[in-house]
Amino acid sequence: MKKLFLSMMAVAIAASTFTSCEDVPEPYNNPYNNMGTKDTVEPKGDGTLTSPFNVAAALAKCEEVGEDGTATEVYATGYVTELTEVSASYGNATFKIADSKEGGDALTVYRAKGFNGENITDENILHTGDSVVICGKLVNFKGNTPEFTQGCYIVSINGKGGGDTPTPTNTVGTKESPKTVADALAAINALETENKDTEESWYIKGKVKKVITTDDNITKFKNIDYIISDDGTNELKVFRGKYIDNADFTTENKLKVNDEVIILGKLQKYVKDGVTTPEVTNSAVVVLNGTGGNSGNTGTPDGNGTQTNPFNVAAIVQEAGKLEAGQTSTEDYYFKGKICSIKYTFSAQYGTATFNISDDGKTGGTEFTCYSVYTLGNQPWVDGNTQVAVNDEVIICGKITNYNGTLETASKKAYIYSLNGKTENGGGTQGGGTDTETTDVTGTGTVSGNTLTINATEFGFAKGNATSTTLVDGTKIFFDKGTGSTAPAYYDGDYASVRVYANNTLTIKASKIITKIEVTTTDPSSTDKYNGSDGAYAEGGSTKVNISKDSDTKVSFSGLNSAEVKITNYNEANSKNQLRIKQMVITYAE
Repeated sequence: MKKLFLSMMAVAIAASTFTSCEDVPEPYNNPYNNMGTKDTVEPKGDGTLTSPFNVAAALAKCEEVGEDGTATEVYATGYVTELTEVSASYGNATFKIADSKEGGDALTVYRAKGFNGENITDENILHTGDSVVICGKLVNFKGNTPEFTQGCYIVSINGKGGGDTPTPTNTVGTKESPKTVADALAAINALETENKDTEESWYIKGKVKKVITTDDNITKFKNIDYIISDDGTNELKVFRGKYIDNADFTTENKLKVNDEVIILGKLQKYVKDGVTTPEVTNSAVVVLNGTGGNSGNTGTPDGNGTQTNPFNVAAIVQEAGKLEAGQTSTEDYYFKGKICSIKYTFSAQYGTATFNISDDGKTGGTEFTCYSVYTLGNQPWVDGNTQVAVNDEVIICGKITNYNGTLETASKKAYIYSLNGKTENGGGTQGGGTDTETTDVTGTGTVSGNTLTINATEFGFAKGNATSTTLVDGTKIFFDKGTGSTAPAYYDGDYASVRVYANNTLTIKASKIITKIEVTTTDPSSTDKYNGSDGAYAEGGSTKVNISKDSDTKVSFSGLNSAEVKITNYNEANSKNQLRIKQMVITYAE
């Protein structure tokens, strides 16, 4: 079956392949696009159960890991666009998923098992248009077929079977005034559609009557099936529920009989073999035995969103509330607060953290979610960097979004500007430590009057690396992948340069006001220029200036007025248009 599949794909590849002298691959664009058009969906998700990759992000991950594949299992979500085979004989299914039901760039799911890795016994389990979450290892098979490889399994289908718990935009009841189990049972009984989640999420209060999941399966799957009741007579099953703040259950924090809970989840009339089971799906505990928050204050909006006068939490919530659902701010804001809860600490695997902040460090009041933010210097976190902890004081810089009703930072478009007063990472201490400041390497450069000139060979980078460096006058430069598909890299030799790819960033921090930045690039090839994207821009304080292409090998950013400047090689298509920095001249205010 797979040989036939690959043969068909080879024909498609032959029809669409073109050659290029570019030595770094373009972001992967699947040639098997069902609609025959280029998919421009933005990659989203961290590859975790609670934040699975979308298909665009999974394809990018396949390109990144190549034929070696991911070292660990990841999660991805999408819509089934093509069924190749669903076999009860072999207990698996092969199909394609995309970010749209109508098609688009597709990811192959190869020989996936059913729920919990069990064999598929029902060949009608999947249909085109189904929304699925898959868990497994990603690989770019033979360099031309991005896929979940054999051994993957289905986590959920149309919300049934597990998966993350999205923040609801339409709820019934509240945390303070939840519905009863009887209310939920009546609503489920009235549902006309079977085996489908309700659009709205319900706050429901009840007592745990029975815990179904064994300790072994809690350890394995990190969720719990349990029964709740009002008075011990009625029963409502909670299917694969999660812990407080949608965290994983463990054998240490598992629920116990007679625990009083308030949960938030969707209702479903689950029918199998003629038996109806009223259930709550995609749920998490909100309050356990009367606790789940500390009644933080609501605060008074303060600040103007700048580096010198950042918004407080009340103000950033107010500002984000002006955005329409699905809208992301066009400008970066600075805002401050205390970490009141942490969903994900920093990890070297993903380089980001997700946590909530409030003005007083308490939960239960006005909070803002810092979603998938980078660490100090707008860098992915690596082992040895300072970790975050509850009660840490932070200043965040980046874009904000209204993600379907959730006000948060835009994924990987914000970072910790200051952590407990520090703006640079140190090694190994937990949040608030007293480690010394360090940077990756030390560069040189030449100071002349009010200018600093630095050649690519003077940054101090090893071949293939471009992270951060401190120059001769103390100015620090941080290179970052940003929202691009390829991280910045240094290449030596006759054409030595730091290659800043599409949507990469570089941030310059100086002790003096920067007024202008000039870049000399490497010579163009016969097909490409390396003087950046037409959409590139520099930001410093409240000033934003667009790139000026002075020649094929000279670009500049003039009219700046800040000691910290961030250049983004913005390219909407996330395609070529590298900025290959051969030399940089920084001009300071006199």
